[in-house]
Amino acid sequence: MIDVSRHFIPMDKLYENIDAMAVVKMNILHLHLSDNQGFQMESKKHPKLHELGSGGHHYTQSEMGELIQYASDRGIRIVPEFDMPGHASGWLLAYPEFGSSE
Repeated sequence: MIDVSRHFIPMDKLYENIDAMAVVKMNILHLHLSDNQGFQMESKKHPKLHELGSGGHHYTQSEMGELIQYASDRGIRIVPEFDMPGHASGWLLAYPEFGSSE
């Protein structure tokens, strides 16, 4: 597991991790992309999620697609995690209407 929601990791370091995983024959990378601390994945439908919730650092859908293909070519599956309904204060910062006042 790599938790990029709390500490953004540049794409080149994720590629390095995938290469290291392939060397030791690890085959699943759990990628934690959202939490209270951040929303690090581009959302085309709800752009305020990454605009307000990423602190200026996020991965584009294109970048993530390339990373997924790179990992797949090395026998590694990427499992993304988007925390809902808990750990959603970053989501509610961008879209307060998604929350409840109760």
